[in-house]
Amino acid sequence: MSNQSDSLLTKVYSGSYTFAGGSIGGVLEKNGGGSLTLSSANAFTFGSVRGGPNSQDAGALQIGNFAALGSGPLSFGHVAGITGIYFLPSAGSGTLPNDISLPSPTHAITTRLLTDQTNLTVTLGGILSGGSATHELLIDNDSSSNDIGKIRLSNSANTFTSSRVRINRGGLVVTSDAALGNLANDLNLDVTSDLANSGLVLEGSVNLGADRSVIISSQTVIDTQDTPDVVSGPLT
Repeated sequence: MSNQSDSLLTKVYSGSYTFAGGSIGGVLEKNGGGSLTLSSANAFTFGSVRGGPNSQDAGALQIGNFAALGSGPLSFGHVAGITGIYFLPSAGSGTLPNDISLPSPTHAITTRLLTDQTNLTVTLGGILSGGSATHELLIDNDSSSNDIGKIRLSNSANTFTSSRVRINRGGLVVTSDAALGNLANDLNLDVTSDLANSGLVLEGSVNLGADRSVIISSQTVIDTQDTPDVVSGPLT
């Protein structure tokens, strides 16, 4: 790890580290296969992630505070599958405000977004962009049994592209079709659970577009929350 200046550049090359207590500013650059835990509010103006673990219980960035990444955007540039962000139990439910740019690989890779097993909802409030037709966005949590930690996509300005958005454990809350980015991003429901408030959660009246396929790969729940919703594309 190198911290050239708390107002310039903080680099994490390898190993796992925790930053807690004071605020760190400037640019954050995360490389290597370890985890970086951010437990306090920080003042980063830009963050980049080039490596991290591919795990159900650890992430490249482990977020314990929704202000941990400061005000700037976060860019992912990994070339192999990783757990990009793990939202720790200590963060609770809340909104990560940062814009996030996903990697744009020419080969198949996965970016996992991981929540805790408890009934937490993490909202990605910034614009989710980037990605490619060979990139998979994986929604997951850290338990194989209590699958109710959720990621919520709420920004109708999202533009990201994925080969598929796959829900493996927990839930994905969607507030509009536009929040799912590219019109052709397919939804793959692979939760293997029938727990209430898990799987695909449609918040409000949501009309999923005709170009968006919904593929049910295993037992799952589509929760309409007592509002009228429409699946216009193929449901298989």
